[in-house]
Amino acid sequence: MSIGNRYEDLGIDVKLDEFSSFDPGYRDMVDFLVDLGTTGITHSGTKGYLAHLVSVYHDLRRWQQPVYLCRAGMYHSIYGTQVFQGFKLGLDQRDELKELIGEEAEWIAFLNCFVQRQRFDEIVVSGSDERVIENRETGDVYEVTDRAFRDLATLHICDWLEQVERSTYWNYRKEA
Repeated sequence: MSIGNRYEDLGIDVKLDEFSSFDPGYRDMVDFLVDLGTTGITHSGTKGYLAHLVSVYHDLRRWQQPVYLCRAGMYHSIYGTQVFQGFKLGLDQRDELKELIGEEAEWIAFLNCFVQRQRFDEIVVSGSDERVIENRETGDVYEVTDRAFRDLATLHICDWLEQVERSTYWNYRKEA
C-alpha cells in the first residue's frame, strides 16, 4: 500500500507530493502522528484530529509561512490546549518531538499548548509591547521574542480559521 493510499483510507488528504518537496520531513511528521493513534480522535465538528492538524499545516503553507511555523502548526495541540484535551503527548517526549520537527517548531507548539489564552488575548487586543506568555498549568511566565509572539498569534488565527466553519463555538474568543 502506498503512503497516499494509507491516508486516503483514513479520509485525510495529506498532499504528499505537494508538501514533501517543500518540507522533506513532512511524511515522517504525518507518520508519527498516525503511529501515536491520532486517527480515531475527533476534534471539531465532524473533522478528525489528524485531519485538523494536517489542515493547519497546509493552511500555514498556503499563507507562505516558514517551514518551522508550518511544522508547529501540524503539532500545535500535541500536548493538549486550554480547550482541547482529546490527545496529549507526554512532556517526557519533548526531546523526541524536537528531534522530529525542530526546536523552534516545538517551542511554538509548546507555547500554543500551554498559553493562558486570556492573558495572551489581552496583550494582543491592547496593542501592548509586552511579549510574555503565561503557562496556564504552572503559572511560569516566558519572555519571548517579537517573532515568537507573532508566530504564536499567526498560529492561533490559522488554527481558528481552519475550524470556524464547522465550529459550534463561534463566539469563543471573538473579542480577540
